[in-house]
Amino acid sequence: VRKYAHLAERITHLLIRERELNTISRNQADKRHFAMEALIHHTSANMDYLNACLKECGINITQKYRILLMRAAAESPSDNLSLLEQKIHQFFEMLSIKLYTFYYPNEYTAVVLPSQLEHNAYILERFAKDHQTSLKMTIGKMTSVYQLCDSYQTAVTAMKHFTAQTEGYIFFDDLGLELIFSGLNPLEKAEFLTKTLSTLDENERHLLTAYFENDMSLSGTSRQLFIHKNTLQYKLNHIFRKSGLNPRAFKDAVMLYLGLNLAK
Repeated sequence: VRKYAHLAERITHLLIRERELNTISRNQADKRHFAMEALIHHTSANMDYLNACLKECGINITQKYRILLMRAAAESPSDNLSLLEQKIHQFFEMLSIKLYTFYYPNEYTAVVLPSQLEHNAYILERFAKDHQTSLKMTIGKMTSVYQLCDSYQTAVTAMKHFTAQTEGYIFFDDLGLELIFSGLNPLEKAEFLTKTLSTLDENERHLLTAYFENDMSLSGTSRQLFIHKNTLQYKLNHIFRKSGLNPRAFKDAVMLYLGLNLAK
């Protein structure tokens, strides 16, 4: 039985080593989670331990960073989520991102250098587009390490404006009108939509969207919608009569444009 005893001994050593590695990995994950919680939620007053964790994760407190926020689709099957989790970890390794954590049930938060995003812009764009049906991704504003709570909040704000039509990811710095909308409460939004779009049907809203996409050009809009210019003018006049807002007048067009964007 000596050969079987030797095999049992080898297996035991492997199991012990695997347990040691799992313990090390779990400890590292705990430290990353502690550091992230302290940075974005201000949950710790132990600055010495926090700085030690940051140093271990390769974070230089004299540099500025951004928060990278990922949220998996809530309706994704568990098998798909498991596979997506593996791909996210591989993505972080590819970009040399060392400080990240998972928030149940579907959120990953990571700390990234602006240079990591710039040097890997193609990889970032490709990853976001490849997983856009199962993963939403936003990037917050650049802040100092101890102000990353602000970067996280801006990433959350950007996440609110993620739609099915969004391609790739949303950069907080690129938001414009969305920042104005994010400050409105539901009652204010509903009131504004009542004043602008409540009398218009889906076809009329689609026509206005095309009209504004073509910089209010009649010829450009006509070509996009495959209708005659006179037909387009008639439809715009009809919208004016229904809503009281003239799409061809600048101030009224701004109101309608804001309404369309707010309704997304």
